[in-house]
Amino acid sequence: MKILLIFTFYLIPGPVSCFDVIGYAGGIVVIYCRDKRFLYFMWLTDPCCSGPNTVAGYLGETVTISFLYPEEFERKTKYLFKQAGFTFTEVIRSTETQRGRFSISEDRSSSVLRLAVRDVREDDGGVYYCGVGFEGDSVGYYSLYTETQLQVTGEIQ
Repeated sequence: MKILLIFTFYLIPGPVSCFDVIGYAGGIVVIYCRDKRFLYFMWLTDPCCSGPNTVAGYLGETVTISFLYPEEFERKTKYLFKQAGFTFTEVIRSTETQRGRFSISEDRSSSVLRLAVRDVREDDGGVYYCGVGFEGDSVGYYSLYTETQLQVTGEIQ
């Protein structure tokens, strides 16, 4: 993998720093340059923390999704992303408590991050990832390691 990353960075014009990238089996690494170009790498086996899971929710209710994270990330800022094709949109990060209908809480003793979605809507359905970010001089990356599918169904009876 390291050879592939080094080769890929040579294709990026301008100065690029060299650094190690942490990725987890079953996870995704999103590498970005300061000029907003992104590279995606995916590992195709189950992650160390948990395999992909599914959470079901009804329109209008509050749904809570739990994400396990590796112990070594206890003190790092965690990010929650929603995937749409090859794009990842930040939903909220652990330095916040709420962003719109989304709120977050963390239990560091059990390495769990919880995302609560109030008033669930149809477009909230999809794949969510938990991850951490790493910054370099000209390049940074997110290591996304826990995948959860949110399935939204009809209204509460």
